[in-house]
Amino acid sequence: MSFKRIERLKWVLNMADILQELGDLIWLIIPLLAIQLMVQGLALWQWYKKKDYLGQNKMAWLLIIIFVNFFGAIIFLIYCQKIVIYSETKEEEIDEWKV
Repeated sequence: MSFKRIERLKWVLNMADILQELGDLIWLIIPLLAIQLMVQGLALWQWYKKKDYLGQNKMAWLLIIIFVNFFGAIIFLIYCQKIVIYSETKEEEIDEWKV
């Protein structure tokens, strides 16, 4: 065998090893991807349902959810949950004043 054929064979075997390792990693990547899609889906659903952002720009939140991926969705869910709690507390105080 020539030197080029030996080098090509080594390269093919090396690629086979790399593909085997990627095959092993795919079982880790698939659940993480599923979790990311679920969190982003929940954030997009909450974004669509929510009407009041207490002065926050709704389109800015959409861009954060879409382009910052997992962390943008987590930030949205945490921050907007605080807004909901604050606005519910504020409405309860206002209702008490009306009585």
